Amino acid sequence: MVKKAKSYQQGRATGNREDSRKLNSYLDSLQMKVLQAKQVMLAKGKDFTAEGIKNLLPGKSEEYKMLLEVFADHNRKMESRLGTEYAAGALAVSRSIQDQV
Repeated sequence: MVKKAKSYQQGRATGNREDSRKLNSYLDSLQMKVLQAKQVMLAKGKDFTAEGIKNLLPGKSEEYKMLLEVFADHNRKMESRLGTEYAAGALAVSRSIQDQV
């Protein structure tokens, strides 16, 4: 009968080698992100599901915007900051790009 190492049962790499430490560190950070996603989902009153967690991890979002909406929002913000943060020419270029999309 083969005994499994305790760390194997906990889902961690064994040993003190650098690759084992890096893997365990990555697993710890991923576990923390899942716990944070759980808290966010429960705070919003949503069901705690694997799909919900996947959507909250970096690179995913429940909010989708069309490219033209993003351009329009950006141009409105630029227009409100015209003269202080942006020049008229920059706004003209941004509007021209939006028209070509």
